[in-house]
Amino acid sequence: MNETKTLRVYHIINPPDDPTYRRVGSIEGAVRMIKELAQKDLGDTSITWNAFGLEEYHNASQSWHGFDGWEEWYDEGGFDIQQVMDGESDYYDENGKEKQ
Repeated sequence: MNETKTLRVYHIINPPDDPTYRRVGSIEGAVRMIKELAQKDLGDTSITWNAFGLEEYHNASQSWHGFDGWEEWYDEGGFDIQQVMDGESDYYDENGKEKQ
């Protein structure tokens, strides 16, 4: 599981605003980033709706029309970053650290 991946956290506030993206170096870093952004959002009364997620880059040259190479990240068990943070993953703990 220790392979290098290109990852980014997306953060959407009050749609239809476009998401902002922040590169992260690991699943653990993604969990930290999402928690920090969520905490910041809680203090801003102008935010009525938000969403977060994690995307992984895949080589777009071998893909279909319109695909930019980024797609939702899932762990080896098929769990997304929210499920990891909820402690549902068999591969990562709720802080994004790999389980031994």
